[in-house]
Amino acid sequence: MDVEHLFDHAQHFQKLGMMGKAENIYREVLKKQPTHIKSMGNLAILLEEKGAFDEAESLFKSILKHWPHHELTLRQLAKLYRHSGRVSASIAILESILKNNPSIKAQWDLSFSYLLNGDFEKGWLHFDSRILLANLPLKVDQKKYWDGEINPSKTLLIIDEQGIGDSLQFLRFIPEVLNKPFRKVIFYGKPMLKSLMNKLFPEIEFICKAEEVPEYDLYVPLMSLAKVFKVYLPEKIVNDFSLDYVSRLELRPSNATHKKPIVALCWQGNRHFKGDKFRSPGLKTLLPLLKIQNVEFVSVQVGPARQQIHDLGVEGIITDLGNRIETERGDVLTTLKLLYQCDFVVTSDTSVAHMAGILGKLGYVLLSSRPDWRWLTDTEHSFWYPSLKLMRQAKVNQWKGVVELIIQDIENQSASKT
Repeated sequence: MDVEHLFDHAQHFQKLGMMGKAENIYREVLKKQPTHIKSMGNLAILLEEKGAFDEAESLFKSILKHWPHHELTLRQLAKLYRHSGRVSASIAILESILKNNPSIKAQWDLSFSYLLNGDFEKGWLHFDSRILLANLPLKVDQKKYWDGEINPSKTLLIIDEQGIGDSLQFLRFIPEVLNKPFRKVIFYGKPMLKSLMNKLFPEIEFICKAEEVPEYDLYVPLMSLAKVFKVYLPEKIVNDFSLDYVSRLELRPSNATHKKPIVALCWQGNRHFKGDKFRSPGLKTLLPLLKIQNVEFVSVQVGPARQQIHDLGVEGIITDLGNRIETERGDVLTTLKLLYQCDFVVTSDTSVAHMAGILGKLGYVLLSSRPDWRWLTDTEHSFWYPSLKLMRQAKVNQWKGVVELIIQDIENQSASKT
């Protein structure tokens, strides 16, 4: 079989997630034709994803010897550096691209490297490149972008975006919007946020996505509010809102007389998100937690991953609350009410982490070795949510040590609660 047919087979297996077969075929191609650029690039991406950073880096650099200014390869190398903890090197490559070409995609990548490095001023600036990439759920007139100026008697449209966790993270900036003399503020958002928004901000008109948007004078993406309000240092993040949220949402402690602390579990995020395979450990990984004595376990997991409770035969140990959440179509307020009754939350990097954080619950967030920008690097604490503990992988796909640390901490904490 010639190299092009082999390459097509390798690509096919890679798309199917059969990485071992894909890797073997790419290597076969490169034995036959060592300078087969497309195989080098795809193999490098595959190796980067499984944590073989040195070999992946070598392949990317080999490509650049042939195409020194090939933007996609430079961006992939920058991503490798970011994922392997060499954030400054990632920034240097992306900045070099932008010196020669005002690439919007390079700006977008650069925003993540700056934000992960804690350089919020530069990070927010480049983060707005998503507007040019049409990454907003609503087509907008860019001339109407609100930059923070006082505009009395104007109507402002806040556009919700990305995932539920992103929405929850940036709601903290809305009170500052409401301090401005707008005639009206409209929030264009996800249906599962409606009941929460109506409780927290009844003065805002909430429009569900897919509904007709009223006329407006200015707009701002929700996640751009940090840039608008010049939140340039992590220490400047508003993070003392938990008590106010609990009061506005009228949350009450449980009347139950149980004495055992309750641990809420969530082990998988949105399976359609490309990076979910790195960030979601699965319930099997969390099974050692169930050996902790004198605590009760509940699950707030939703979606197909709920089935893991039954597949692993632990339905007698974990109380599944996912059905209650799904019955309410994923309503965030429903999940918040359930989490408020819990003492601890153990979760992957998904919206449940944000919910635990805004409630001020002691939460353990399992982070992969390639953390999302919001969790920064080399810190156990979150500037966004002071009650959360960030439990970081030391190496790609190695969760065992992370779970062991969580067990130790919960045992110590629960002993003081009983």
